[in-house]
Amino acid sequence: MKNKTLNFSFFLITITSFLYVYSIFGNLDNKINLESSVENNDSEENYAYDKNIFGLLPKNWTSIKPNSSMRYAEFIIKNKVGNFSLIVFKNIGGSKTQNIDRWYNQFTGENLPELYRETKSMDVNNKKITYIQTSGMFNGGMGQSNPIDKAGLLGFIIEANNEVFYFKSVSGIDILVEGKDDFINTIMNFPLIKDSSFF
Repeated sequence: MKNKTLNFSFFLITITSFLYVYSIFGNLDNKINLESSVENNDSEENYAYDKNIFGLLPKNWTSIKPNSSMRYAEFIIKNKVGNFSLIVFKNIGGSKTQNIDRWYNQFTGENLPELYRETKSMDVNNKKITYIQTSGMFNGGMGQSNPIDKAGLLGFIIEANNEVFYFKSVSGIDILVEGKDDFINTIMNFPLIKDSSFF
């Protein structure tokens, strides 16, 4: 009976944490999906990736071979506007603040109203999670070298057991705005975040 009570308490704490995450990230106007109903992409076309960290991918996500040894993983994410890449780094140089500033400084000009500059952090299952977004003129930089006029950035930094994972997507503003909810929902459902016993 005691174990059932503890399990139920843990379940309530987990649900409350994720509801709070979505309220912070401005997604309360969308249906909160803690267990994705999207069909998984377990295709052999996927390049090998760590399912202990990323889990099974949605159908519109494809794992590809990273373009550089600095990249821990790389994905192509499709939506009805187009597709964009998600690059994952692990334990790269510099502090979290230095890397956030570096990402922001890759953009110049005014923020576009569709994706204003924002950084928000919280703890979930003993992991520190930071969400980052911004927009404007992308001047190129680590991970993406080509300038983009009306561009946006979506990112996460996840700190877990002395490991730091950096998730970064840069693309045209329309594609990222269309894919923002999917981007947040999928990453927040990764075992890296959801599994309290992962590390």
